[in-house]
Amino acid sequence: MMKAFLWPTFVLPYRIGSRAGTNTNLHGTTQVFGRNHLRGLTWGSNRDGVRGTAKSARRCLSGSASAVGYVDGSPNIAEGDGIGGQGLVVNPKGAHTATIIWFHGLGDTAEGWLAGALEMCAGQDFVKVILPTAPNRPITLNGGFQMPGWADVYGLGADSREDESGWLESFERAEALINNEIENGIPSHRIVIGGFSMGGAVALNIALRSKRKLAGAIGMSTWLSLRDKFPEALGPDECKCPILQFHGTNDEIVDYSLGLSTSATLIDFKRDAEFIAIDGMGHSVSVGEIEQAKSFLASVIGK
Repeated sequence: MMKAFLWPTFVLPYRIGSRAGTNTNLHGTTQVFGRNHLRGLTWGSNRDGVRGTAKSARRCLSGSASAVGYVDGSPNIAEGDGIGGQGLVVNPKGAHTATIIWFHGLGDTAEGWLAGALEMCAGQDFVKVILPTAPNRPITLNGGFQMPGWADVYGLGADSREDESGWLESFERAEALINNEIENGIPSHRIVIGGFSMGGAVALNIALRSKRKLAGAIGMSTWLSLRDKFPEALGPDECKCPILQFHGTNDEIVDYSLGLSTSATLIDFKRDAEFIAIDGMGHSVSVGEIEQAKSFLASVIGK
């Protein structure tokens, strides 16, 4: 079941375990990155989003903290999502031929994923990174506390009521971001969509619903929202794209079983989907995940 939502946690160290078919195991220990929104509680935040500059949040473990790498004052970073919404856009250093659109989790913002997104596409100077920030909305599960979210959250179980209008609004924004890239000369098969937790639910829905063939999709510690709308909501078969899904076996927020059932659903829909389990990890992001995501991006949009 889903119990609450967190900003990403980076895991160090890691090693890649055995791989068989579509299963990969990563191992690691947990280090906190960013901040946690649990019933309105915030911790571990350190960011500066003034005039397009951004600093990543601090890593914290057992009360200690050390700064991680960040981009500050880069001329390649612009405020906004490119279509009038909040967020950040990291323009490529070279000729723009591909785009990654990444959706954060509940309570997060574009700044919270800047460092992770840049690491995922390191060395790909042709890639633009779009990091939209969700609008503030009251979250029922958190007593109506307002925070950035792609939809309201009513409950934590797999059978909990869902905010259909909120999700559909977010899907429309994702489609608008994709359309804007296409209008600016980037073909859909050069666009990757991804996200963490709640943001991953947006990405998976777009990957399944799209009437255009995308390059691929990535979902970290996530699930398929509005699942009861499928298979009717599926896009045409010719628009299928490869999907990479990660989930920690000890996820205390979005239960591991929900990740597994989402993977099974993707397979039922005959999607080219790979599920990577991360042994012992909670609702987190591991260094191994980032490396695997980099390899996936290289395979779908090149190096």
